[in-house]
Amino acid sequence: MPRAPDYKMHVPSMDFNVEGHDEVREVIFGWLTDIGAQQELVNIVEFGGSVTCYLHITDKEGAVLDIVEVFQIDNQGRVSEIWAL
Repeated sequence: MPRAPDYKMHVPSMDFNVEGHDEVREVIFGWLTDIGAQQELVNIVEFGGSVTCYLHITDKEGAVLDIVEVFQIDNQGRVSEIWAL
């Protein structure tokens, strides 16, 4: 899925609000690496300008986080904003 250059990602439970590829890579993927996350994609649902992904994320302690990610798609078909809930 192509991303707009200034897309934003929000993870309210972790108080993450980041913008752009570099910040998402550093903050979000840095956190996922730190917790030893293993992600399992459960389902994808498309509805108009949004795509919803349901994930199970298992950390290095074996705890499972059930996550819903909502991707907002812009008029050019690129991801403009992501919410991980």
